[in-house]
Amino acid sequence: MGRDLSSDEAAQLADEVNRTLVLPGASFELRATIEHRGALVIRSDDGAPLSAEVTNTDPAYRREGNLGVALETFEPRVVTAEALTDSEAARRAAALTNAFVEGSAAVLEASAVNAERRAGGKLPANLILTRDGGDRRPTLQPIRERFGLSWGCFVEMPVERGIALALGMEPVDAPRLVPPGFGSAAGASYAAWAELAADALGGFQALYVHIKGPDVPAHDGRFEDKRDVITTIDRAFFGELLPRFDPSRTVVAVTADHSTSCVKRAHTAAPVPLLIAGEPIDPDGSSAFGERACADGSLGLLRGVEIMPRLVALLG
Repeated sequence: MGRDLSSDEAAQLADEVNRTLVLPGASFELRATIEHRGALVIRSDDGAPLSAEVTNTDPAYRREGNLGVALETFEPRVVTAEALTDSEAARRAAALTNAFVEGSAAVLEASAVNAERRAGGKLPANLILTRDGGDRRPTLQPIRERFGLSWGCFVEMPVERGIALALGMEPVDAPRLVPPGFGSAAGASYAAWAELAADALGGFQALYVHIKGPDVPAHDGRFEDKRDVITTIDRAFFGELLPRFDPSRTVVAVTADHSTSCVKRAHTAAPVPLLIAGEPIDPDGSSAFGERACADGSLGLLRGVEIMPRLVALLG
């Protein structure tokens, strides 16, 4: 396992797979996005429907309905995709998924990109795992209609960006954050995001900012790097952002969308800390932002769906 594949390497590998692999009775497009991530679209040549009701080949995520559930423990072996419904569309989709995973692995194994990685002492990127397939765009209530606020978004990762756009948030152009998430170059990226975010607050009533940084080293068990990423975000992003807006007219909420354990090197179901600050809020005496400090805070234990109504109520 490893998460050191560059976006340029991933783009080259995706191009090789697109040019080389042929699926029986179907076409496909593999598009690299950021680092080791990508998106795959498979289409039947005869126009027959393909169903998203198939299991994941990624062993770290179990398919439950339309959601992928992260597993705390799993065998690090590729899983065969299986149909979740008794339909030809699902069976055909599962077969094509398996053909793609097996066929693309052969292409990647022979790639010059991976030969160069091996020569440099790095693990080859020789397997593509699929998860959480879809066959239609979800119909979601626009966030402005639900909560009565106009939203802008700074979103680093493709999945979160897709969610934000599906909810009707307006993307704000921002430079890519510099990996690996800490150091002077990363600090400059976070500071640039802070400056842009402060400026964007003038054009929106609410702003969603998603930063991926701490998740990556946690998956590799690099706890010191995770600490350094969090420290960099605290200093360079929040240290630059907070002095740039009026706290009497702004409510700030800081939390995480999931927990990633350095010990288990995987997502877990552990509660994540939540901090809310601003003029309408009476401080509860918490002296730090972290799991232990927040466990004793005045907010108590909340479900994720309870947070936005609380924030909107505070905004009046």
